[in-house]
Amino acid sequence: MVEESIQLLLHQIEQLTSNVLITLHEMSEEQFEQFSIQREELIKELEMHRMYINKEHRIQIKKILDNDPIILQRMTFLKEEAGQWLEKKTAVRTQHNAYQHAYTLDSVFVDHRK
Repeated sequence: MVEESIQLLLHQIEQLTSNVLITLHEMSEEQFEQFSIQREELIKELEMHRMYINKEHRIQIKKILDNDPIILQRMTFLKEEAGQWLEKKTAVRTQHNAYQHAYTLDSVFVDHRK
């Protein structure tokens, strides 16, 4: 019973990971967040059976974890891209605010032309 639960959980994690690898460059930040949440839930369930994990399971887990650097690289790229976008938006806002002075509505502009 426990062996079947472990195998099922490992299969689900493996399937989830391979689905992410297939759609890696099309995934949005929200999809990566959903992936992280789902994977964390599966891992928490797997941890409840920690004492029953055997050598074969460990090999399967290692195989799954070997894909993590690829996924993390893409997630880091998206994080940096979002950070650059925020910096650019902040710079634009700062420049925009510099040109928006609070002028008095009753003021008069006098042009002295010669």
